[in-house]
Amino acid sequence: MLLLIIAQAVITIFWIKSLQKSKRARQGHEKLMKLLETSPSATMVFQNYKIIYVNSAFEILTGFHRKELLRMEVWGIIHPESLKELSSDDVVFEADGYNFNSELKILSKYKESKWVDFSTRSINIDGKMAVIATLHDINDHKSKKSEYSDFYERYFNIMETSEDGIFDYNISDDSLYLSPKWKEMLGFKDDELKNSKKTWISLVNPEDKAKIIRILENLESGSFPSFQTEYRMNCKGGTYKWVLASFTLIQDENNKPFRILGTHKDVTERKEAENILRENELKYKSIFTKNTAVIIISDADTGDIIDANQPAIEYYGYERDMLLDMNIGEINLMSTQDIENEKQKAKDENRAFFNFRHKLKDGSTKDVEVYNSKIRMKGKNIETSIVFDISRRKNIENELKKARQVAEDANRIKSLFISNLSHEIRTPLNSVIGLTQLIIDENSLTPEQMENMKSIKFSSDHLLDIINEVLDFSKIEAGKLEFEEAEFDIIHLVKESSKTFEFKAKEKGIYLKVSIDPGVPRVLIGDPARLKQILLNLLSNAVKFTSDGHVSTEVKIQEMHNDRVVLKFSISDTGRGIHEDQIPKLFESFTQATKDTSRVFGGTGLGLSICKKLTELQDGKIGVKSIEGMGSTFWVEIPYRISEKPQLPDLGKPGSRLKNLKGIKILLVEDDKMNQFVMTKLLKKWLADITIAENGLQAIEMLEKEKFDLVLMDLHMPEMDGYEAALQIRDKNSTVLMHDVPVIALTADITPETRQKVMDSGMNDFITKPTNQESMFETINKVIINRKTEFIEKQIPEKETAEQKPDDVSEIKQHIKYALAGIFDDDLEGTLALISKFLKDIPRAIIGINEAFYERDLSTLNKLVHKIKPGFSYLGFTEVSDKITRMQILSKSENNISVLEELCKELDDESKKITRVLREVQKDYIKNNSVNI
Repeated sequence: MLLLIIAQAVITIFWIKSLQKSKRARQGHEKLMKLLETSPSATMVFQNYKIIYVNSAFEILTGFHRKELLRMEVWGIIHPESLKELSSDDVVFEADGYNFNSELKILSKYKESKWVDFSTRSINIDGKMAVIATLHDINDHKSKKSEYSDFYERYFNIMETSEDGIFDYNISDDSLYLSPKWKEMLGFKDDELKNSKKTWISLVNPEDKAKIIRILENLESGSFPSFQTEYRMNCKGGTYKWVLASFTLIQDENNKPFRILGTHKDVTERKEAENILRENELKYKSIFTKNTAVIIISDADTGDIIDANQPAIEYYGYERDMLLDMNIGEINLMSTQDIENEKQKAKDENRAFFNFRHKLKDGSTKDVEVYNSKIRMKGKNIETSIVFDISRRKNIENELKKARQVAEDANRIKSLFISNLSHEIRTPLNSVIGLTQLIIDENSLTPEQMENMKSIKFSSDHLLDIINEVLDFSKIEAGKLEFEEAEFDIIHLVKESSKTFEFKAKEKGIYLKVSIDPGVPRVLIGDPARLKQILLNLLSNAVKFTSDGHVSTEVKIQEMHNDRVVLKFSISDTGRGIHEDQIPKLFESFTQATKDTSRVFGGTGLGLSICKKLTELQDGKIGVKSIEGMGSTFWVEIPYRISEKPQLPDLGKPGSRLKNLKGIKILLVEDDKMNQFVMTKLLKKWLADITIAENGLQAIEMLEKEKFDLVLMDLHMPEMDGYEAALQIRDKNSTVLMHDVPVIALTADITPETRQKVMDSGMNDFITKPTNQESMFETINKVIINRKTEFIEKQIPEKETAEQKPDDVSEIKQHIKYALAGIFDDDLEGTLALISKFLKDIPRAIIGINEAFYERDLSTLNKLVHKIKPGFSYLGFTEVSDKITRMQILSKSENNISVLEELCKELDDESKKITRVLREVQKDYIKNNSVNI
């Protein structure tokens, strides 16, 4: 019992002590919490990283409410960037006796980051380890530190990268920093110069040293806040440089100078230029005062005269002081607008002078040429004007202008005379030549009569040649000769030219040879008529002056680059040759080799002169090699463009599908009875249906009642001429039945002016009188073929697009066959090969063209239409080919999309129509195993 009482007493004592200890601990905890609550430092306590206490300052720092924080772990307030930088040791905050201190970022409730000084220490709370953390806001300090760091980084970047040399002199400790660029400017490396004021001063040129020392002393004393000067610095190699130095004084908070910052800039080139300028000014002043030309110096902005040399004073007649008080506008009589117009004209013509009219003191006016130059001097725009009197030259020019006008009037009268003379001679000659040829063609004469008719034909042709030569010479002299750009078959042209003289050569017992280099491109672009004229002239001379042996025509390539070729044509004969003394005179007008040439052989002496001029006008050359008694070789070199076409259809050749005009209704409008007779006989020979109108008025009346396939229109007729008649036919408001009927002019006047009037009046082509039968047939044939393809351009009504009209199909088939026959004649294999290629390439290309258009890839569209253009040309669809040419032009700009879209649709429709018919043509040829359908 006693033991129980003792034990109970001991327990009671321990319990009382425990209660006393617990009370003291509770009181200590409460005292600690009260102390932390009133602390200005943000404080938190956490156990196992869970926050168990925060004070008010912590709430303010983080923006969270205390209840929110007591549900969070310590990681919830630390910024992710700072968490990444903490090591594994750093995060073990609760180790016994562990203390942690670091600068890190926390994340507030509003996602704002703040820099804090974060320090921890371990504490015991109720026997459990906890961590108390104190956070001090250092955000402002960090920002200033960052700004300070950025400032120095920028400062040193400027120091290192500046093109100017930079120096920084600390007055208090007499230390100097010289940037590497400062040293490099003088030819030194960074480690070759010591950074000291003494080093700097030692490099200053001796003549400038005193000045620099004085400037530095004034800066150090605070007398100058800043200063700029130029002086010379000695370089490493012994030379010196001019530098532009800028000094800036920096004072401390007590306004006491403590640093001098500055830059050095190399201005040696400018200083040298200024020295040269000073020297030039002296030279200029010498030139200005001693020059005999009239020179005026004025203010370019106001026009006020600043100075004038002695010749200017004498020229204008004013006293110096009076002239220097004047404005340039008081001398120049032209208005401001006229002056501006003249300046613009001079700019357009790329000339360095202006044409003005200046007034002298005595009231007289002078035409002058003024050469102006502007310079900037002492803040002003100065204009120097050098003036030349051109009054006498102007008077001469005016006289020449009058003389030229008289000459041009005379030339117009001459052209009119030649035109009328040509018409008056060629019109009856047309009847003589045409009728003679028709009689010869009938082959119903006796041998003696035939010989007589051939003599008449020869004389008529000779007379025509003389007329043509005189007209050509007149056109060349007047500068009226024009050259066309057309595709032609060079092989055909050369062979036909030689063939022209076959009959004459056989008569003389000589033979003709033609040799053409195999590499010569067959289809060229140029003027075939002028080339033929040159060759015929040279061949005519060769045959004329050759009694036995041969005359050969040779064609070789002289040069060839890309799409250009220079051909050399050589006409050689085994005739009498030419004496070397006569060769230099051969190409002169009205000159012949010997005095008896004209009497024995005939001719005007113009042929070779015309050949020379025709050749040179085409950028070509002509020459001759000859040995008297052994023969001559005349050669011509002419440049041509190479066509993309491998060959051309010959629509007018014998055997062509259009070798006759059967079924073609032709209205012949001609007032000359003999010409009516000859033309009627000729056209009926070709099986044409002919109706005659005496003049333009009758022609219009007939065209109002009846449709014709072709109108052959003479130009010079009574009551209504051919031009007016053609204009009425083309007038949509006139009452003729067909406004688009083909019209071909018949004219004996072949001047360029007449040709232009023919085109302007709406006619399709022209035939010259006297008429060459082959040329006439070819012209008529070409116009009719083009007329038959015009339906392709017309819109097909929607109701007819599904099923093609039979007559349309038939017409296209016939047109295609004509075109193929012109290219391949009876060559079935070549014909089928071309059809297969067309059927393979065209549809595929059309798909590509449509895709390119809708993707607005106009460059690809241009390439594709260019690729298919030759195919349509070969088949004779010139209207489609022209449409493609238009698409090529429009595809070079984005501004023509709507028009281009319409053309794409039309090309799609027309190509489908043509390919559909072409497949039928292909089947016809294969079925019949022949192209003769």
